[in-house]
Parts: sequence; C-alpha cells; structure tokens
Amino acid sequence: ASQVAFHSEQTSVVVEGAIARIEHAMVFRNHGRGDGEGTFLLPMPKGAVFDSMEIIIDGKKVGAEVLDAKDAREAYEAVVRAARDPALLEYVDATTVRLRMFPVPPGGDFPVTLRYVVPLEERGRFHELAIERMRPVATTAPGESRLPGASKGDLEIRIMGRGSNPLLASPTHKYQT
Repeated sequence: ASQVAFHSEQTSVVVEGAIARIEHAMVFRNHGRGDGEGTFLLPMPKGAVFDSMEIIIDGKKVGAEVLDAKDAREAYEAVVRAARDPALLEYVDATTVRLRMFPVPPGGDFPVTLRYVVPLEERGRFHELAIERMRPVATTAPGESRLPGASKGDLEIRIMGRGSNPLLASPTHKYQT
C-alpha cells in the first residue's frame, strides 16, 4: 500500500463578474521508506473548466500538457516505467478528477497546483459560489475503499469589479473582509 497522503492546500479565488478563477496549490507527502505512487480522487465544482496544472520537480515548476484520456494514460505509464516525475490528471465524471503521481521520494513532498474557472450560479440579484476544500481521497483502484487525507490550509477570495462593497456570506466559516 502506498504511503503517499494529502498533506495541505492553499486555495485562492478571484471573482470577476459571473466567473471565479480558482487556484488550488496542494502538497502530497510520502510517509513511506521507498518511492511512492499516489492516486487521489478530487471533487470539483459543477461546471469547472480546467485552465492548467503545474507540478514542482527539483524546485522547478513544470507545466502540464492536455492530452486525450488514452494518450495521457499511455504517456503516464511510460514515464512511470522510466521512473521519471510525472503527474496525470483525468476526469472521472463531471465533478471528480483523478490525480496520479509517481515517484514521490521517501519522506518527500509532491506539490501540485490546479487552476480552473467556474461559472457563478445566479440567485436573483446575486451570484453564488460554493467553495469546498479539495479533501482528496486516496484510492488504489476504482471501487476500492477510499481513505480521507488530512485537510489543512488557507483560503483567500478576491472580488474584482466596480462594486466596492460586495455582500459576502458563509453558513459554515468565519471570515474577514
């Protein structure tokens, strides 16, 4: 069993008109003694469209390439066989993506940043954005039990535009404006 676990996240949201640009910077950590491979299911907001994914390898940012599912899986598996540092992100359904990563060095971290755009839902005169923390769940294969990861991190929201006093509300968290 893999010892790679979700460690932390930082989320930044910029609201412009009726869309939100979201950036999730996550860190996964290998608690094992050998190279680890991690597979995680990540919940996504309804209507999310990916903009980019970035990983950090040896302190350098590496961008992702968008491929169709078959080509992406073949490329990932070839890189795993060569023991290089890849990550694969693929849609499971409309609100879930699967993130695979290998190798994560023993005791090491695997930083991943996902960026995507979400349309805001109209509620009368207002726009609504429901923000959930990623809370990735580890899985080794579809249908197997899923283990929740740790969930700690920060959330920053910036609202851009002409209105200087937007109405903010959160039914679950305290916030500062």
